[in-house]
Amino acid sequence: HVAREEHQALLSEIELISRSYEEGHEALRTLQAHADSKDALCSQLLAERHKAAALATALRDEKSAIVEKLAAAERLIDGQREVCGQLEAHTHALTAELEKRTEECRTLSAHHDKLRADFAEATKELHAKLARAEEVAAANERSASQLAEAQASTLEWRERAERGADATAEARRKLQRLQERL
Repeated sequence: HVAREEHQALLSEIELISRSYEEGHEALRTLQAHADSKDALCSQLLAERHKAAALATALRDEKSAIVEKLAAAERLIDGQREVCGQLEAHTHALTAELEKRTEECRTLSAHHDKLRADFAEATKELHAKLARAEEVAAANERSASQLAEAQASTLEWRERAERGADATAEARRKLQRLQERL
């Protein structure tokens, strides 16, 4: 009977060991799965780390490119500022030249207005002189006509005087002949 109990105890102990073995084996499988999962996670994390490192390198390169572009943009802005300064200086010079030319135009316009007024005055004086000259010409024409009439009249009086002188000389001769006869 004692052997049976020992056998029974031994069987219980084997069963307990077998269960412990299965539980240990199950725990080992769980641990192995957990280790595999950790390995996979580590591989994934490592791949992500490589990816992050590559991304960081790409970002550094992109940052360098952006910094270069910013430097180029700043140089371009500096160049544009310089061009704007030159344009502003040129604009000031052109504005000054325009103001100078505008003043010259005003001076020329005033001179032109004075010349126009002088021309109008000279034209008025010329018209007045022309009218006086026409009056003088008309008066000269009248004088010439009167002179011609006077000359004709003088000529006629001279002819009359000559005829009178001839008649007087004839009358004297006749009177002398008469006196001689008497």
